[in-house]
Amino acid sequence: MLEIIPALLAAALGGVFTLLRELGQQKVLSQHLEKTPFGRFYLKILGVRPPTPHEKLFADLEKTSAEMDRIVREIEAFTLDRKASMARIEQDLGKLSQREEELKQKIVTLEKVPLPAVEAFGKILREGEKKSAYRDYLLFLGGVVASVIVAIVLKKLGYG
Repeated sequence: MLEIIPALLAAALGGVFTLLRELGQQKVLSQHLEKTPFGRFYLKILGVRPPTPHEKLFADLEKTSAEMDRIVREIEAFTLDRKASMARIEQDLGKLSQREEELKQKIVTLEKVPLPAVEAFGKILREGEKKSAYRDYLLFLGGVVASVIVAIVLKKLGYG
């Protein structure tokens, strides 16, 4: 049992030393420790040297470069989206221009139709509308009569 205690103590101290070293290498923590004499002593014992101005500059430059890359990717995605939207708009514009030409041709064709032909066509339509209205009234009355008959039959059979 006594042999295990020194081994456990050595393992614990080794783990604590490694933990303290890792904490000392953290940029934020090491920047605060550099400001006090005890902190400088702590960093010196652990073998952690403060970052040089060049290392700080390169770290900042790397961070800024990564941010710029992210912004460029966002701009690229936005540009591709705009390009696709413009292509759709141009396609729609082409279709609308074609439709406009078709309608212009129909207007020109209708302008060439003589006025008496238009009046005769209107007369035919009006007669058809009168016949259609008469037929609609007959169908309506037939539906009313049929529903009354069905209701009476259902009542007699006991379903109503």
